[in-house]
Amino acid sequence: MNWAFENCGHIDNQSLEEIASGPALVKRLNHLHPGTVNSSEEVFAAAAAGNDDAKSIIRSAGQALGSTVALMVNVLDPEAVIVGGGLGLSEGPFWSNFIDSTREHIWSDVHRDLPILRAETGSRAGMIGAAISAWKVPPASSSER
Repeated sequence: MNWAFENCGHIDNQSLEEIASGPALVKRLNHLHPGTVNSSEEVFAAAAAGNDDAKSIIRSAGQALGSTVALMVNVLDPEAVIVGGGLGLSEGPFWSNFIDSTREHIWSDVHRDLPILRAETGSRAGMIGAAISAWKVPPASSSER
């Protein structure tokens, strides 16, 4: 899914993965400072060490993810949001910007305080969910083959 982000009159078409994933953080910081980092952990370390560009990249990634999750909340009306994956389990500015952005972009006052939780299965949440879904699919009958 591509989103159009407007910045000073320029529309930039990027997918959420190109803004708010671990590899995206690395790519975005290396675009500004070539060869600076090799992992999202290094982007977080640069931000903690005071690199303003790294701070801005982490902040914008959390905000982009939050606004997208809020859109899903607005459309799907869930009872809670469960977040997994490497970045989704991170602490600090990414998580706080994600939470703030999500709550800011939820339209309904009733839903603005819904629980937003980290997946107990950690970074394996997506893989485990896919395996459970595949396991629950009944085998095709001989007439469907």
